[in-house]
Amino acid sequence: MTKQEWLEMWKLSGVEGDHAWQAKQEMHAREQHSTAITVDIPAYQSMVTGEMIEGRKAHREHLKRHALIEIGNENVTPVS
Repeated sequence: MTKQEWLEMWKLSGVEGDHAWQAKQEMHAREQHSTAITVDIPAYQSMVTGEMIEGRKAHREHLKRHALIEIGNENVTPVS
């Protein structure tokens, strides 16, 4: 995206726009040093076997072992 496109998108101009653009450039120039931490899932009882599943790894193994799929927020298109 060009500077002009970015300024138009954010409705900025003049000195304010120049400062905002410069800050954006400096932010993207810095090295990112962040670590993503994912919290483990809480234990739950399997509806298939009744066993307690404790943690993400056990959850994935359980799904694989029993040929299960995890249903989330999929957009399911009905078959006609």
